[in-house]
Amino acid sequence: MGGAAEGAVDALVREAGRIVGALALMPVIGSYMIVLHNISGSVTRGLICYLDLPSFLIVAGFLMLLLTASGALEDFFKGFARCFSRADKATGEEYLASAHAMGLAVRCLLLTAPFTVLWDFVVIMMTYFDRPEQLGPSLAVAVLTCLYAIFLAMLFTVVKERLLRKSAKLC
Repeated sequence: MGGAAEGAVDALVREAGRIVGALALMPVIGSYMIVLHNISGSVTRGLICYLDLPSFLIVAGFLMLLLTASGALEDFFKGFARCFSRADKATGEEYLASAHAMGLAVRCLLLTAPFTVLWDFVVIMMTYFDRPEQLGPSLAVAVLTCLYAIFLAMLFTVVKERLLRKSAKLC
């Protein structure tokens, strides 16, 4: 086989490995859903507890603000297109710029998470110090900002690594 054919076979094997890896996570997610069901009484009620649009908007807003201030916002958004496009004509330097923006986004998210949780804790303690029955639900919502930030950081890390791998192929 020629070099091009071997490269195509290697790419197919890597893609198959990614698919198998994603499928291997399904039992983990399934067992998590079972645990949620057993704890909360229903999976739907358990999942709805994790949805809080204001918390997500706070995380996304801080991220966009920090990426804009650093000048990496354009490379951040182009990184998604470059990561998942098969026919992208970007150069190695453009891939590296997008990977750098993704890395910056991860660092910003990991700094945003504790900042927003601490901010929420201060506001909650000032607001609900005389109503302790409302502390639990309020603190649970405050922690969601941290959960969202860490989840997004994990996703962006995967995108960053794919961009670095594409860049290495071109350099």
